[in-house]
Amino acid sequence: MKYDLIIIGSGSVGAAAGYYATRAGLKVLMTDAHMPPHQQGSHHGDTRLIRHAYGEGEKYVPLVLRAQALWDELSAHNEEPIFCPLRRR
Repeated sequence: MKYDLIIIGSGSVGAAAGYYATRAGLKVLMTDAHMPPHQQGSHHGDTRLIRHAYGEGEKYVPLVLRAQALWDELSAHNEEPIFCPLRRR
């Protein structure tokens, strides 16, 4: 089979790249050392979060807000929630 794009690593960045490349009409092959979903990624677990404030400066804010909008869009197409509210102890 012939592919337009081969992505090595299907973590959060690789999965996003594959998702948008597929939406753009490319034939994509994604490969990973583990079969998703797995617990080996750096973004695994219910302790992960997305922040709107970072120390990188104000130029970073539009990127973070766009990322949040894309996460919300992806969540709207998913049967299970992607984000869960933070529970305070």
